Amino acid sequence: MKKLIASFLFCLLLACPLLAQSIPFPGPGGVSGTLTCTQVSGGTGSNIGNQTAFSGLAACFDGNTNQTQAQGCGIGSTTSGFNNTVGKDYTSTVTVCRVQAYSANNSAFRGDNTNATYQWESSSDCSSFSTFSSGSTPSGSSAVIDTASLSTANRCFRFNLNGNGANSSAIAEIVFWTLQ
Repeated sequence: MKKLIASFLFCLLLACPLLAQSIPFPGPGGVSGTLTCTQVSGGTGSNIGNQTAFSGLAACFDGNTNQTQAQGCGIGSTTSGFNNTVGKDYTSTVTVCRVQAYSANNSAFRGDNTNATYQWESSSDCSSFSTFSSGSTPSGSSAVIDTASLSTANRCFRFNLNGNGANSSAIAEIVFWTLQ
C-alpha cells in the first residue's frame, strides 16, 4: 500500500502535468495496475458556492488561470470564518486526486494580502462538507495552490477560503482532477 501511495504521489507531483496520465504501480502480491488522474473540464457539473461577485461562479471554471479579479469570481467582502466557497456538484460520485486554485493576476486570494487559511472540502449531498486537505494561501497576485490529495469518493467538491469579514476574495480559476 505504501508503494501504491508513493507511486500515486510521484505521478501527481512530478509526472502528471498533462490532462491525463497513467502510471504503473505495484499492487498487492506482485500484481500491477495503473492509476489515471484526469483534469475535469470546467464545464462539467454544476457550479456551487457563494463567491458569485465580479464575473460569477462560471468565471472560476472557464479554463483561464490568468485573469483579473473583475474577470474571475469572488466576494466583495468575505464572511468571517470558513464561509467563502466555490466548487462543483458532479451529480455522481467521483474521487478527486488533485486540486488547484489560482488567485487573480492583480490581487491575492484575500484582499488583505495575508496568508489566509483554506480548506478543500467534499460532500455526498452538497450540504454537509468534510475537509480532505487544508493549508495557507500564498500571498500576492497570480498565486497558485496545487494540492495532490486523495479525497473520499463524493459528489460535491469546493474550495473554502477563511474570510476576515472585511476584505474581498479574488479567484481566477479552480481546477479539479479525478481518478479514472
